[in-house]
Amino acid sequence: MNKLDGHLNVRRYGADGSPVMMLHGFTLTGAMFEPVADRTTLSVHAPDLPGHGKTTVHPTFPETVKSLADYLRDFGPMPVVGYSLGGRIGVQVAIEHPELVPLLILISASFGIQDVQERADRAAREIALAKSIRAGSIEGFVDRWLTHPVAAPCGLDDATKAWDRSVRLENTSDGLAAALQGLGQGEQEWLGDAAQSLPMHIITVTGSRDAKYSSLAAAWCAAADPDGPSRCHVVVPRAGHNLIVEQPDHVAPLIENLVKSDSP
Repeated sequence: MNKLDGHLNVRRYGADGSPVMMLHGFTLTGAMFEPVADRTTLSVHAPDLPGHGKTTVHPTFPETVKSLADYLRDFGPMPVVGYSLGGRIGVQVAIEHPELVPLLILISASFGIQDVQERADRAAREIALAKSIRAGSIEGFVDRWLTHPVAAPCGLDDATKAWDRSVRLENTSDGLAAALQGLGQGEQEWLGDAAQSLPMHIITVTGSRDAKYSSLAAAWCAAADPDGPSRCHVVVPRAGHNLIVEQPDHVAPLIENLVKSDSP
């Protein structure tokens, strides 16, 4: 079912099990996590992030973090699972409100861009892409986006491809353009150092075919204090960047096991 909590549209899936907030990636909605809920006993709280789906919160980091933190206060602290864009946002929430996030699971996610010039260059590219998105149709942009080497799901059957595309088409060109400008990697500070100081366990998950994000996750975990909270990297075989859609039978129980093993 869908729950409209103010201007943050939160999709609720699954049983009355352990609650988990799941944050989707760019061009998706909270609906991307329905296959995870179908394969677990978790109670999934899956917001449409600002700029996406039915949420009307302005897509900036301050407003996005506030809306998610307010929701977590209402429902109680719960583990946060973030995919790609949702992972970066999840880290931001955990840094600003660590008391609300007892466990952080980052799937195909980075901690932003550390190099200042590289971040500025990325911001310029995101502004240009946002302009292009606004100028065209949502169908045209989604179809172009799904040809990108990182975004394109690997090895999906036709029915799953159609479902994945339909989730993305719940968005609008203006919404995605605003999200790209307000929540893109060029707009976000480097979070890698601050994240190492967080008190909760942080698990990074990447696909074996996603060389870029696997390398980033492995390097970040290797730099962690061995005496501090867990910083683990899990690699899902036969999966690329979009591993939730590509390997739901592997990813769903992995998430459930991590959540339950971290529960009191």
